[in-house]
Amino acid sequence: MSDLEGVPDPQKNFGSGRAWGAAKPKERRWPMGYALCSAGLSFESAELEKRYCEGRAESLFFFVDRMSVVMRLGVPTFAIARQMRRWREEGHPPRAMPMAAMLIAVALLAVPLALAYGRGRWAMRMRAPAMIVTRGGVVPLAFITCVMDIIQLSKLPNWASYLQWSLLCCGIFMTANTPFLMPLHFKHHLPLQLFVVSVMICYQVPNLCHVVESRQDIHGFFKATWQAVSARARDIVNIMFLSGPRTWGQAELELGAKCQHMYTSLHLVFGLVVPTYIWWLWEYQSRVFFLSKRCSREERRGEGEWAQLSLTSIASHVVILVLFSAVCWEGLLGLFVDVDEGGVERRGAVGAIG
Repeated sequence: MSDLEGVPDPQKNFGSGRAWGAAKPKERRWPMGYALCSAGLSFESAELEKRYCEGRAESLFFFVDRMSVVMRLGVPTFAIARQMRRWREEGHPPRAMPMAAMLIAVALLAVPLALAYGRGRWAMRMRAPAMIVTRGGVVPLAFITCVMDIIQLSKLPNWASYLQWSLLCCGIFMTANTPFLMPLHFKHHLPLQLFVVSVMICYQVPNLCHVVESRQDIHGFFKATWQAVSARARDIVNIMFLSGPRTWGQAELELGAKCQHMYTSLHLVFGLVVPTYIWWLWEYQSRVFFLSKRCSREERRGEGEWAQLSLTSIASHVVILVLFSAVCWEGLLGLFVDVDEGGVERRGAVGAIG
């Protein structure tokens, strides 16, 4: 009898990440497939994975598509109506590019809705490509083209109008909400969300910061906002490393670099990390439910151990997200702002984008 008899071979379970003893898939996998299995976002069985994806699209994705019809068609329609009303009141016709972008958005946003109401095998196959084009192309392009024309800051801003204008125009509401209003499986969501957030950071954030720099009447609001968030982030970092309070970086404010730093941090945390974690948690828990309630014992064989995450685990993840947010704020500060030993800040190389 061999000394290794009965001992699981780790090479046969590489990529599973949940338990030894899971069967190695017979079919060849693309590299990301192993990572998805390890993260609890894919089944070993291709047939089981297909059944889960189709069932989730049928029960959840198409339902969300039908329920969000007012938002998807109402927002661009409202934007067009607002531009036409401004034309009548001010006598200046709207620019051709934003109007064309909004009209195209209305037409293309109707495609996923038609698939949701049509359903069937054809709609099931076409929904993911249509939604990827919508989330990754139509929505960001229409947003970047139109938002600064539609949402304008009042001539006498206050705190409420400033916060509303800055959060809407920077695109954080769009990047944070589209994963839930236009849902996709995690394997499609992650690369797409990375792309959309990168587009917002590279194009929309510099456009917004240019307006912030040109409006002297909102400099006080921005400085107070940046300093308040920075103080809370540094408090968290100091607690993490058990260090005393640090006061560097407050002597001089370079508005353009600080603006790009703040909105880039918001996009990375609330536009990418937080929605992606919520979507991962939701999909993982649904996969556990699918295995336990929708699959027989024979079908579950070879899938390893799947268990619902406890509230304690989720709470620990939330704490990690809070700590990551503070570290992200402090880490990005070094990219956008150079701080010398005297505490004087100056615009960094990355801050010159846009």
